[in-house]
Amino acid sequence: MQGGRLIPQEGVDRQEYIDQHVECVARWKLLLKTDPERVVRVLTSTGWGTETIDGDTAWDAPYIIELLEEASLEPQTTTWKNLVNAGSLLHFANVL
Repeated sequence: MQGGRLIPQEGVDRQEYIDQHVECVARWKLLLKTDPERVVRVLTSTGWGTETIDGDTAWDAPYIIELLEEASLEPQTTTWKNLVNAGSLLHFANVL
């Protein structure tokens, strides 16, 4: 794992890969609730190697997209409202 995110690499142990995936999902699940602006920065980053001011890259986007789908199922929550206010839907539409 580099910079707190999972990057596929040759020679990585299968269990280590799974553990890192679980860690990344948990980290982004928390960040969706606590730092929606950071989520938007990842969605607006360009290129796989470009880092945000937080050290995140496009490698983090799949975790975010999956968690945004879950969050959208409960649009009345503060988490979802904060994500919308931070611009996540506008920038998510640009990703697609």
